[in-house]
Amino acid sequence: MRRLFFNIMLSIVISICVVAGLAFAFLEYTNHARYSAHLRSQLSPTATLLRLGVERQRPQQLEQWLDIVSGIMQIELDIEQKSDQTSVVVDSDKSGQFILTAPISQNRHIDLKLDGLNESLISATAFLILNELGVHPAKQRQAIFDRIRASAPYPIYRSLKVKDRLNDKQLERLRNGEIVIEWKKVYDKGDQIYAYAPWGRSGHILVLGPIPLFEPYPIEIILATFAFSFLLITACVLLIVSLLTSRLTRVKHSIDDISSEKLGLENLEQHSDDPIEDITQKIRWLGNRVQALLQERTYTVRAISHDLRTPISKLHFRVDTLADMLPEEGKLINDLKQDLFSINHLIEQLLTFEQAEDRLNFASIDIDDLCRELIEEYRLISPNVEFSYQARPGCPYTINGNRALIKRSFENIIQNGIRHCSQRFWIQLDYHSDELICRFCDDGQGISEVSLPQLFDPFYRGDSSRSGSGTGIGFGFGLAIVKRVTKQHDGSVSARNASNGGAIFELEFPLLRPTAITEAI
Repeated sequence: MRRLFFNIMLSIVISICVVAGLAFAFLEYTNHARYSAHLRSQLSPTATLLRLGVERQRPQQLEQWLDIVSGIMQIELDIEQKSDQTSVVVDSDKSGQFILTAPISQNRHIDLKLDGLNESLISATAFLILNELGVHPAKQRQAIFDRIRASAPYPIYRSLKVKDRLNDKQLERLRNGEIVIEWKKVYDKGDQIYAYAPWGRSGHILVLGPIPLFEPYPIEIILATFAFSFLLITACVLLIVSLLTSRLTRVKHSIDDISSEKLGLENLEQHSDDPIEDITQKIRWLGNRVQALLQERTYTVRAISHDLRTPISKLHFRVDTLADMLPEEGKLINDLKQDLFSINHLIEQLLTFEQAEDRLNFASIDIDDLCRELIEEYRLISPNVEFSYQARPGCPYTINGNRALIKRSFENIIQNGIRHCSQRFWIQLDYHSDELICRFCDDGQGISEVSLPQLFDPFYRGDSSRSGSGTGIGFGFGLAIVKRVTKQHDGSVSARNASNGGAIFELEFPLLRPTAITEAI
């Protein structure tokens, strides 16, 4: 059990590790993509203000202006030539640093190399807003401010009432012209940033925010989920393996109850502590033994049948001698001959029943030709019975099989039908799809409903020996041979009563296709 449990758990652990690795990689990729989109959204106003500032600068002043802004932002700013840049794009380099690219003109763009959204970027955004408003006349500033507000994903407004939000130290910094950054944590929204900057000497305060910070999907939840899943799966597997092992142990004990003495085989050496492997070895061992016993049975039946033929032949000779010596005992002599004939026929039936186990001497068989041959033979043997034969045209009634065994099975049904028919016996050949259908019909009294389920069982002699061989004494082998031969040829056999009286035996065999017929020949 320990080995079985270890193998199952090892497979589960490997599967969980693979899934966890893939989930972690997907989580990292998703968080990176979400953070890039977050930066592109939150820094789009900053990029717009940088573009307006660059366009406004003279060439000799541009480098100085970029140095000032870069110092405020505490990041690198570069202007590159690029003709196909039309929108703000966020990418990352090999070191993991983000690069925000914003178009300036048709053939230029500005790159911002940053680690993420921070206080310096928010302060620089407030500075750029005030700088942009300061270079325009007072009458235009409100319209420009409205356009900046409309382009921002977070609130931007001017206010006089900030004393209740800030402490004295922060208010003092505002009076000194500094930009103040305030962090807030909201229960259902996460961390947020506010920026406050003095609006010149008007007494108003420029307010940016709340600006939401990025909240990645927490890896702790993923790890906790996998840990809980692993523990739950382990408990379930342990329970299932325990139940499975107990049942396998019972099966193994049941097999052990079939002792080697009963089977006539030496004890099986066991080297495995795996119950499934142990049972597999035992079943393989039993299968080999059963196969050996079947072969021994076949050999024994054939040997006994062969050895019985010699004394039976001698008995035939002696009965013929007695018939010449005692002509007045003619009835007794005829009864002896009939008994000897029955014994000889029983031996032939036993041999046929055993031969039906082997798929030997298979070849192409023309069932139409075989049926015509049998009809002609039995018209001579039983002249008092009216025989007829019908074959539906349009099909080569050819199967793959042993002709001698098929003929014997057909003869058993015909002999059975002759014994129980009133006057008529007929054969019908038909086909459906790839199946040949052979029906043997008689006009007798039919088969009792009690006998139908057991009609093809060996040694069954119900219904006035309906399952016998047709020799006058039923041994219960005739129809059993029919069933075994039909099964050996991948076919099926059934019996039923006709609606207008009599019995119908129906045999089905797989038809040979033209190419298969050539190969079988």
